[in-house]
Amino acid sequence: MSGKVALLSAGSATAAVGGISTAVYLSKSETIKSKAEKEDLKLIKYKDLLSWKTAFKGLKSKSEVIEELKKSDSSITNSSDLDKGGNALKSFCKASLEKPYDPKEKLFSQVKGWCVQIPLTVQDQLLSSGKELESNWESKFGKIKTSDTDQLKEDLKAINNQITGELTSETDKDKFVAALQKWCEDNLKKNLIDADSILEKAKRRCLKNDN
Repeated sequence: MSGKVALLSAGSATAAVGGISTAVYLSKSETIKSKAEKEDLKLIKYKDLLSWKTAFKGLKSKSEVIEELKKSDSSITNSSDLDKGGNALKSFCKASLEKPYDPKEKLFSQVKGWCVQIPLTVQDQLLSSGKELESNWESKFGKIKTSDTDQLKEDLKAINNQITGELTSETDKDKFVAALQKWCEDNLKKNLIDADSILEKAKRRCLKNDN
């Protein structure tokens, strides 16, 4: 091998090694946070306590979540109050975002599933399913007045105490229709934390084609 060829070969090898080193360095310098930003993930803001509590409420039934949070706070359980659980989740996410991104590890997928913005209100939750909110309240009332057995009459009478008839009463029909619309408008605004008893009702009463 001539000296020139040997020199070129050595140079190529050096360049190749240098390229590998650069790639490794770049890979190591990428954090979970920078990877999340590249994927345009909408992470929960650190000071958004309501979102952390709501996120924990939705995640606490998953054993993997609880096991992970226990690594930092052994007292965390699926029955922990939302303030405590929300703070534990916030701490996990904050620490995770600063760690190096490694495609072989599951940490990034955990952050994608646990640390991103989620629906906060009943309306947000319903719309996230791809459904539309009802707009024809007379038609909706006609569809659910005999099939919605979950305290429909009582709930609508609580909106308008001047309603005296039954759900099938033509006399009070307009009042029932207006009360149904008002019930949905009021309850769709509620936060999911306080919506355990109304979410299923709202699905039946306030969405199109969901009776």
